[in-house]
Amino acid sequence: MATFVMLMVLTAAALHAGWNLAVKTRTDKVGAAALVAIGSAVAGIPLLLVSAAPTAESVPYIVVSGIVHAVYFSLLGLAYRHTDVSVAYPISRGSAPFVTSIGAALWLGEWLAPPAAIGIVLLSIGVLWLAVDSIRKGRVNLVGIAFALLNGFVIASYSLIDGIGGRLSGDVLSYNGWNAISTAAFLLPLVLLRRGTKLIGDIQAGWKFGLAGGAMSLTSYSIVVWAMTQGTIATAVALRETSIIFAAVFATLFLQERFSRSRYIATSIVALGVIAMRAA
Repeated sequence: MATFVMLMVLTAAALHAGWNLAVKTRTDKVGAAALVAIGSAVAGIPLLLVSAAPTAESVPYIVVSGIVHAVYFSLLGLAYRHTDVSVAYPISRGSAPFVTSIGAALWLGEWLAPPAAIGIVLLSIGVLWLAVDSIRKGRVNLVGIAFALLNGFVIASYSLIDGIGGRLSGDVLSYNGWNAISTAAFLLPLVLLRRGTKLIGDIQAGWKFGLAGGAMSLTSYSIVVWAMTQGTIATAVALRETSIIFAAVFATLFLQERFSRSRYIATSIVALGVIAMRAA
């Protein structure tokens, strides 16, 4: 992976960690995740004004991706409701690279070079290490873990869809702008069914949070989709999951959480994975 592409994806990972950490601080995590998705759609509108329309071939991918992303945001909120973020986040993000790499190989014929494959394995182990440490400390809820694991497959699914769609679109900015709008269009009915007219009050009270989180989410994912057009999908997805390390650092800096020995070990393993991927 080229150095510039790698640095951009690491930036995306930091942004992704930022908005997930912000969701963690909210009392209503399901509502917060929905606000981020809506904010992302609003933030995506300007992209449509400065970019070309996506190609006709990419439109089905935008629609399907919107459906899958709506499922992702719903499962994210449910996982965060039933178990600690320190468990749900690394499980979902750590399992996704494995599934994505297998899917990309079987579906697209993107077989990884040995250093890249080793890097993905190390990154996933490092990320999952944090979840195992939290589970060992008793932060276990089987329902929450099930939602998190299911979301790992959902993450892999939309990554593959958007990797292909982004390549076909002819304009990654336009693709991601429409993708964010498509996600909100499919997610809003689900949120309305669950919250009814309370959603209006949620938006009025949390629109600043939603817009800021949505802008971070959109920027982060736009970079990742662009990176998937520059190289293999699996490596971009795996490198994005370094977001869990950024989240641990941010939690230490801003939430006064202790950077434990397990976090140091996980960070070291992830760093080795990044080095291996850079060598690929």
